[in-house]
Amino acid sequence: MNKIFKIVHTKSKDRVKTLGEVFTPPRVANEMLDLLKRDKPEIFSENENLFFEPCCGTGNILLEIVKRRIEKVYSIYKSEGRDNPEKWAIAFTASTTYGCDIDLENVNECRTRLRDFYTSWFTDKTNIPFFVYGSKHWRPVFDLIEENIEHADVLSGLETDYDKAYESAKRVKTSHEYFKKYGHKVLKVIRDVTN
Repeated sequence: MNKIFKIVHTKSKDRVKTLGEVFTPPRVANEMLDLLKRDKPEIFSENENLFFEPCCGTGNILLEIVKRRIEKVYSIYKSEGRDNPEKWAIAFTASTTYGCDIDLENVNECRTRLRDFYTSWFTDKTNIPFFVYGSKHWRPVFDLIEENIEHADVLSGLETDYDKAYESAKRVKTSHEYFKKYGHKVLKVIRDVTN
């Protein structure tokens, strides 16, 4: 266990203290995802699976999930003979990937990293620079990323009931401050699953 803590990344001691912010390195994220895959080999290709990272930070774990998922669904769509399997893979992966973080700076960085990944992945698969298609093509994907990667507090955001959400938020100073500033916001992943 000490080995893991020595390789974890942080921005500052103050952010660790105030936000509880500790970033999972990609190597550790991949080791965790390998454990998931070992227990459920088709986890990244099954349509019904949604992936939610409740404290996504700058997206280290989400990005590794997306890399695995997009390759799996791309190979399925390609073998099915779909036209433009890379477009289908991007749309599907973006629509089934969710995250939230209490820090807006982290959320924006996570969104940027995901946008950059999807556009470079598309270019790698098609040999067509992503900007050739223009903003009409990419706007729906970028909107999904914006909606699914939320600036939110997970402690209160998992609750649909206001009073229960407030009680959850009061447990942690940072969550309580977020709740007072932004109010109660049910996470999109919860709204999508319960509707």
